Amino acid sequence: MSGLRALLPRGQFASALVHAGVIVLAAFVVLVLQGAGVISVFASTLAADCAMYALALMGLSVLYGWTGQLSLGHAAFIGIGAYTAALIGPHTGSLPTPFLVDLIVVVVVGALAGLIVGLPSIRISGIQLVVVTLGFAEVFQWALNNFDGISGGTQGLLMDHTTILGLDLSVSQQRLLATALVAAAGGVVVTLFARTTVARSMTAVRESEQAAASIGINPGTPKLIAFVVSAVFAAVSGLLFAYGNLIVIPGTFALFDNVFLLVAIIVGGRHTMLGVWLGAAFLVVVPEASREMANGALYPVVAGVILIVVMIFAPRGLASLWRRGERSTS
Repeated sequence: MSGLRALLPRGQFASALVHAGVIVLAAFVVLVLQGAGVISVFASTLAADCAMYALALMGLSVLYGWTGQLSLGHAAFIGIGAYTAALIGPHTGSLPTPFLVDLIVVVVVGALAGLIVGLPSIRISGIQLVVVTLGFAEVFQWALNNFDGISGGTQGLLMDHTTILGLDLSVSQQRLLATALVAAAGGVVVTLFARTTVARSMTAVRESEQAAASIGINPGTPKLIAFVVSAVFAAVSGLLFAYGNLIVIPGTFALFDNVFLLVAIIVGGRHTMLGVWLGAAFLVVVPEASREMANGALYPVVAGVILIVVMIFAPRGLASLWRRGERSTS
């Protein structure tokens, strides 16, 4: 393993590019295997879902992993991104670069949502903050079901266009490549951001708000920034969801989805990019396996059992087992 590390380029930027390259390469491998008939088209759809969820979990990793703030409103941020894309779609579809315009609007709306929901984090934390984010998720769900003129109610909204960088997300193979590229870009941003002063202040606040304040860090500022960053990543994930599924409906962003997102980042490991991808795989593989066993009814049970087992044998998430293996072989 040490020999492999010696071959890799040094520096944080090089590390970010390596992560991005691995993601895109993995997407191409899936496509090649599908083309060879080794795996089905459905496998590329699941892989695309994995990349979409990974983007959302990158944001949750910043919020929970870097600042230690728990949130049960992350699915609502994904929903905000998806509904924003669907609402502005009819107005941006005729533009030369509709995805770029959609992306900018979704990022701005997601950042505003994160700012509003994150404001209480300046003064509260722990279970109180969890309740606030849960309340936000429930209000968002209520609004979707009751403001039919905007959200489309239970019928949802259709996406007007589905093309990103010339790739049509209504086609499973192209959807995988497009989501992998966006997720890879997100990974580069997170990896580079991790070395900034702001990121280090987030970690300091997570360890001890009192100690952080004693060295001149205002604990509220990095906590609020973490909420904004987390919401932006989730909103962009929602944008990909809208493009790939062609329709957004309220039931997709329900209470249990918030819970499963938090469980996923805990199971995968909240401190590393590997943990993000393991958590994303959890969100794709476990419900699909549960559907095969009992039509999806066992999903909460299976997810709960996996969470308990992981907390017993790998309290820092499955990604910690990889690091533990590295130390044992070095």
